[in-house]
Amino acid sequence: MRVAITGGAGGVGSALAYTLVTRPEPFDVVLIDRGLERVTSHVMDLELLLEAGGVRAGSCPDVTDGDVLVICASASPTRAADNAPIIDEIAGRLSGWDGAVLVVTNPVDALTARLARTLGDRRRVLGYTLNDTLRLRAALPGGKDVWVLGEHGDAAVPIFSRVHPPVDEARRTDARAFVRGWYRRHVALDAGRSSTWTSATGIARMLAAMARDDGEQWVASVLLDGEYGLRDVATGVPVTIGPRGLVAIQEWELAPDELAALQTSPR
Repeated sequence: MRVAITGGAGGVGSALAYTLVTRPEPFDVVLIDRGLERVTSHVMDLELLLEAGGVRAGSCPDVTDGDVLVICASASPTRAADNAPIIDEIAGRLSGWDGAVLVVTNPVDALTARLARTLGDRRRVLGYTLNDTLRLRAALPGGKDVWVLGEHGDAAVPIFSRVHPPVDEARRTDARAFVRGWYRRHVALDAGRSSTWTSATGIARMLAAMARDDGEQWVASVLLDGEYGLRDVATGVPVTIGPRGLVAIQEWELAPDELAALQTSPR
């Protein structure tokens, strides 16, 4: 699978490139950024670590030089108003290209919906939201079938009804506090970085699942069309994914409070 990464010189983009080139699958990586010197520096470094596949530097026109485009480019960590022009500029370069897009730039749900509407094909556009699930799994070590759905961030919805062994209310309260407090604690450090390693590892796993196309359960933000009672908004839902993006959305039977929270999650 060939993967083009915009924002390839940034923290998440470069960490993703490192993760892909050191995996056993033969990913061919195209790093794209306006800072060509930094991208070239990353490529020279990464070439020495190749396990399989390849890596090269690219420029803005190369966003279509892949089976999957991963959008990590960002003007602001959270503001849609700042990052929407980046999505719009990229969308303008995708005419005639039929690959899949994985949106990582935040706010991921709003930008996933924006791009899916522009392309007119919601199946080709997925938003990366797995970090919320990974935080809940860290809060519930040993738990099985642990997932977080809904809008990425504080509005995310832990799905305790599926976890086994069952989780009592005290552990649920503690787990919610951990998940919702993690990002605030991280931001309070004022370290000038995001969760690059977690994101890169999760995105790489997602890309590997897309390449395998084997029906593995996943969670991603997709533009909904009536699923879970939601329409024309993107939010994290259970999906299966393949090389061209969304394969299917699963509509789980959720506890009433979980479904209500999911339906009010998108803002």
